[in-house]
Amino acid sequence: MYSLQLLHNCPHCRMEGTLVEGYQEEEEHPSLFRCSFCGYDQQTQSGGRLFLEPNSTREHLHAWVRENGGFDVQRFCELNFCGLGDDEIVERLLNKQEIPASFDILEHLFPGFAGGGMSFSLDNIAEEWEEEPPTEEAYTYTPDPNIPIEARALCAVMLADGRVHEEEKIFVAKILSELGCSPPAENDMQSWLPVDLPIPKEPEILIIHMLNLAFCDEELDETEWRVIREFARYWGCDRKQLEKERAKRTAPPRSAVSRLWAAAKTLLFQENP
Repeated sequence: MYSLQLLHNCPHCRMEGTLVEGYQEEEEHPSLFRCSFCGYDQQTQSGGRLFLEPNSTREHLHAWVRENGGFDVQRFCELNFCGLGDDEIVERLLNKQEIPASFDILEHLFPGFAGGGMSFSLDNIAEEWEEEPPTEEAYTYTPDPNIPIEARALCAVMLADGRVHEEEKIFVAKILSELGCSPPAENDMQSWLPVDLPIPKEPEILIIHMLNLAFCDEELDETEWRVIREFARYWGCDRKQLEKERAKRTAPPRSAVSRLWAAAKTLLFQENP
């Protein structure tokens, strides 16, 4: 298991999140940069299974699903690829079309995701967000309507990067107090998936609270953003509006000159004790 894994979209099979850039502890350069589905090696730009005809492509997809713990291939595909069935995935592979992956696939492929502190690239995010939300038929599990949705959704963001900071816990307590909800119980402190929770009455409001939580340290981690946008997609929120909300909270990058000037001010104009 690699201590850090960055997930990218594979340029060969065009499947989202299966190109794994893996680092061992204290490594400067990745020791793994390979697609778990087609075998394409990003470092050498070689390998990569060719998908030329339906039967062998379907056989490879089914074998890959079984390798990753799936027994019902159709259900695995619908749950993990935004409602696409295996026939649709095969067709996209043959036509070299993008294959969007939904949140749940990360647990199947990378069990360390739950609290493991993984990070994710945001390759082709605009195109990816044009995909239709998953159909209700793709999700057969119905969660208990009495569970604390707000606390668990916020905990999912708080735990997304594998670390819990004190300011995040204070911020969560403040949000829940404003919403008239109880603080998170011990069993709420988990990396919840959207399918684990009922859809809240006002999902857009809760999504904004989740976004504010992610920015409470003034920086949106890529993993936090992945969690938030997947909840927003699953809950049917306006994704373009969410992008706008994110942009409003993201400070423009400072130029090298402004960074140097800020550093100089710190050195030259320190207050006397």
